Amino acid sequence: MITEAQAKDLRASLDLVGKRQADDTSRGKVLIYSEAIYLASQLNDIDDRFVSLTHGSALPPLIGARFIIKDNEVIMSR
Repeated sequence: MITEAQAKDLRASLDLVGKRQADDTSRGKVLIYSEAIYLASQLNDIDDRFVSLTHGSALPPLIGARFIIKDNEVIMSR
């Protein structure tokens, strides 16, 4: 079980991710790949925090923990 303060902190983190995604896609803008990677990484971090607080099961990561950018292209690695 998590405390109310911990739940509020997790909710605030989720809200920030949602706001950033909404800001990036508002007015017909397209979410670019590098921003999608950032948002997925933030969601992975929130899941890690949630699992450590609840000792529950982790969700599969949205992206690999490590990635490399070469010639302005993102190369995923595990």
